[in-house]
Amino acid sequence: MAEGDRSNGKHLYADLARSIACLIIFCGLGGAMIAVGAVYMDQCTIQSFIPLYLLVQGVIFLILGTLLAVFLMKPTMIILAAVMMLNIFWFCWFISGSVWVFQRYTTYPGQCHRTLYLFAFWTLIVHFIGCAMVLSGVLVYCCYFCMLLLACQAVNG
Repeated sequence: MAEGDRSNGKHLYADLARSIACLIIFCGLGGAMIAVGAVYMDQCTIQSFIPLYLLVQGVIFLILGTLLAVFLMKPTMIILAAVMMLNIFWFCWFISGSVWVFQRYTTYPGQCHRTLYLFAFWTLIVHFIGCAMVLSGVLVYCCYFCMLLLACQAVNG
């Protein structure tokens, strides 16, 4: 077996491992959101959209996890476009869910099932932390790229 064949095999296993991890994380979280939203569907009188938010968010995560896993195995522009469009919808839904959940923070006890509300609340907090981490990474990368450009300009005159 040639060296190139082994590296392709290792690359395939790495792609497969990333795809499986993506499926486990996204689909596991999506399934939990769907389950909690469905079980407590009619148990939030102060904001009926909170269980609906969890259901739709769970479906988004299932679809996104599947698309990302497929994209990691075989990248195509169609799958990338679908992921981008789904991310735009997810961001809008994320903002809507934040308004619905955080608006009722002080009034939810007794009017919304505790498990439902706290699950929605903490998944939103985790999403905000994840978004902050991604934004920080993008900013660090942009700063690195700018410093690299300045260094190239300094070397080349």
